[in-house]
Amino acid sequence: MVHDILYSEKLSDLADVFVQATRVPAGSDVIHVSGLISRAKDGSVFAPGDITEQTRQILEILKTILA
Repeated sequence: MVHDILYSEKLSDLADVFVQATRVPAGSDVIHVSGLISRAKDGSVFAPGDITEQTRQILEILKTILA
């Protein structure tokens, strides 16, 4: 099945290992996102030990990917 790989340069550059999101089938409104972790743009752990801030960061990452 043909799919689109979605990628935002605003996020941590782990795309060489992981895909941020995929649209399946290509051009559809179905977007698969998984494996989001709390990372800053430079790849470091965001707010170590603070689950509330890490959760907020993951939701911001999700919002960025979907934008």
